[in-house]
Amino acid sequence: MKDFFISYNRHDRTIAEWIAWILEDAGYSVVIQAWDFGAGANFVLEMQQAAAKAERTIAVLSETSLKSGYVQAEWASAFRQDPTGKARSLIPIRVRPCELTGLWASINYIDLLKNSDAGSTSETEVELVDEAEAKQRILDGVAAGRRKPTQKPTFPQKSASPIPQAKPAFQQKQISPAKRKRLEQEQARLQQEWSLRQEKLSALRQALAIETSAAVQFQLKQQIRMEENELAQLGEQLARLEQELSPSAQSASLSETMPARNVQDISGGQGIQINDPTAPVILGGGRNTFNFNYGTLQNYGTVQESQSSSQPLLQTILILAANPQQGTRLRLDEEVREIDQGLRLAKQREKFVLEQRWAVRPVDVRRAMLDSQPQIVHFTGHGTATNGLVFEDTAGAAKPISPGAIAGLFELFADQVQCVVLNACYSEAQAIAIAEHIPYVIGMSDALEERAAITFAVAFYDALGAGRSIEFAYKLGCNAIQMEGIAGDLVPTLKQGKPLL
Repeated sequence: MKDFFISYNRHDRTIAEWIAWILEDAGYSVVIQAWDFGAGANFVLEMQQAAAKAERTIAVLSETSLKSGYVQAEWASAFRQDPTGKARSLIPIRVRPCELTGLWASINYIDLLKNSDAGSTSETEVELVDEAEAKQRILDGVAAGRRKPTQKPTFPQKSASPIPQAKPAFQQKQISPAKRKRLEQEQARLQQEWSLRQEKLSALRQALAIETSAAVQFQLKQQIRMEENELAQLGEQLARLEQELSPSAQSASLSETMPARNVQDISGGQGIQINDPTAPVILGGGRNTFNFNYGTLQNYGTVQESQSSSQPLLQTILILAANPQQGTRLRLDEEVREIDQGLRLAKQREKFVLEQRWAVRPVDVRRAMLDSQPQIVHFTGHGTATNGLVFEDTAGAAKPISPGAIAGLFELFADQVQCVVLNACYSEAQAIAIAEHIPYVIGMSDALEERAAITFAVAFYDALGAGRSIEFAYKLGCNAIQMEGIAGDLVPTLKQGKPLL
């Protein structure tokens, strides 16, 4: 078994090979891709075997390696074997400026940077220590046992200086115009990458919803998890850039006069009171968890004065789509795609999270409501004048749901759902029943041409994305049908029911 497996990103290959050389020169055995993975070998298999057969893994830390899905998988394997760090199975070595958050912030690392600042991300601001010092730090860091010096430490002749107080956030220096321009360019690049990855993730989820092969489903799920991790990292980077660029982070009055705000979890959990404007706020749960700063959230427009605990910071829109095998096949994917694209381009796009469930059965609806905890629920599919909304059964056949049953479901979620859109023919009866429990419900009083249904839905969410009210969005949707010259602008009906508690 080898002593060390060295995990690195290709941009850090030179320093990774130097680390490997230093360790082998000191008598340790090492596995490193650059030396041990030959041409024609299966890279993923070689990586898995190397990580499994090495006593410890050295993680070469840099901004690029922290973003790499493959490198993270190698580190996760080592961390999983030794989550408490008792065996020191994972040894990070920082070779470039990078922000260490999450689990990395709790693991001691070997630092090869000179006069390093943990918050710095500019590779031109920090240099490596000299080679002799770097070698000594590595060998001392990987050595087993205590690092007690061989000689007695020098006794200080003067009393220790008092610990300096941390500088308040509002006393930070103004950034230079050149640095601001660089940060703004980086912000634009990351925002573009965020949009592209969101589109890719949406496409992967849609593909997973219709895929029947277990092998392909597994591959899609792996890709989805990787994309979600990349998006989480991008979100953190964008939040840090927004905070650094924002003048509000330097306002003296912010920490002195800021009242307590009610900040809610993305997942719909209980609110927490935040009085410290520099305190970190964790939003999300499960697979999507983001760490932001209070001031950053304010700049993104997602922190508001708490009027009621029922008013969440982010609006989750849950789309439920059903298209049974028998009957007319609807272009539901086009409707959802247009809604998604409209929200991405909206002025207040950061206030909405879009969740999608396809080929929904009654059990899927229940689970989606529990998992997503939506504020807006959008059903798209078929409806009949006699049997109500049509979901799917386990075989993909039509399964009608009565108005009483669907109303009973929403009664259980009346404390969180603000609006329900039933974009299906003859759904007015269900809308009336649901409005007994939900503030706003939109149904269709008659059959509606598919093109008109899509036009209404897209315009409705365009308005919400622009910050307009539900009543305005409903009217704009009806007007959009008129503007397209399609019949049916009077078919959508808005039912106002019981307000949120």
